[in-house]
Parts: sequence; structure tokens; C-alpha cells
Amino acid sequence: MSGSNVMPLCPRCRAYHPPVVVEPERLGVVRGAELDIAETRELKRHIATMLRYRTPYAFLGLDDFQRITRWKLGHQLKRVPQLEQLTDRLVRSVTLAAFHLHAEHEPSDAVAASVCVGLLTSLPGVGVPVASAVLALTFPDDYCVVDFRGWRALFGEERRAFTTAQYLAYRSAVDCLARLLGWSVQATDHALWELDRRTLASGDSKSYNLE
Repeated sequence: MSGSNVMPLCPRCRAYHPPVVVEPERLGVVRGAELDIAETRELKRHIATMLRYRTPYAFLGLDDFQRITRWKLGHQLKRVPQLEQLTDRLVRSVTLAAFHLHAEHEPSDAVAASVCVGLLTSLPGVGVPVASAVLALTFPDDYCVVDFRGWRALFGEERRAFTTAQYLAYRSAVDCLARLLGWSVQATDHALWELDRRTLASGDSKSYNLE
């Protein structure tokens, strides 16, 4: 699949996404074992609690948004100085529009999801991975976070940058695998991340057949 932009139709879920190469039973061993699971749960609780008081459509303030970017980017945060251009008013306006759109459409609506991601990535310094983190932490039942680890574990391909279309393909494939396992999308996504971390830490990169 490396170097190809063609996404085949999955016979299992009837959606278009790259072929999944991970063996489902490998994920069972690592489920719930990711290093930052406690931090992730606490951040999700914080956002869920805070959003209850922001109606009819929720939004994030600058402090909330910065917590998410620190969680997603970690030590790479200093490499994105554009994030310093964000203001509370700007973050509120854009997240309000994105979350309103999400609330008005079914989670399976790929066009609406694409627009949600597009709105978030219009913010200075916000790429598709950070936008996916915002959506995943805010709507944990509907979204997952895309990054190089999850992509590599799922598709066996190296990728460091992602388009909106690639994120939606990743989300679709994770959902396909999650239904096969009987897990949530996020639990599956977290397990993929941890599987990749352990695979590379063990030096078993040949498992991916990377060129």
C-alpha cells in the first residue's frame, strides 16, 4: 500500500479505507495498558464536566484547548509557535462552530466530520492530529486520535503527516476493527498506540514489513 492513495472497499464494513494489517488478538494483550491512560481519562473527565455548563452548543476556551495541545504534542509543543497566536475568543468561536456542526449531524456523516476537522485546522498551528485530539477528547464515542503510531500499527505504513481524508479513513478502519473486537473506537485506538510502542521498543519493526 505504501505510496498509493487508492483506498479499497473494506468487505467487512463496506467503507473505503486502507487494508488493516494488525491481528486483532495482538490488541487484547495491550488493551488498557498505554502509559498515559490515567492522564487521558482525567482530561476527558475535565472536558465532559466543563461542557455540561455550556449550552445549547458546547465550546472550548483557550485554557481547555491548551490542555489538549499539551497532551497531544508533549515536548513537540515548542515546535509549533503558531499556537501562541490563539486567543480565547478565537478558540471559542471556532470550537463552537465545529461542535454545533457535530451536534446537528450523525457521527457517521463523513462530510460533516470533514468540515469539523477543517474548522479546527483553520486555527493557527492546528494540524489534523491536534484537531483529531480535540474531537476525540470532546466526543469520545465518535472520534479517535490519529498519529504515526496508530497508523503504523493499523496499516503497517510509516506516515508523519495526515490529511483530513486520511484521518477519516483511519477513523473508519479503527471503527471497523472495534466492531470486530466488540470494543469502543477509543479503546481500539489506544491499544493500537500501545502495540506500536511495544513493537518498536522490542526492535521488532520487521512486523510491519516497512520498506
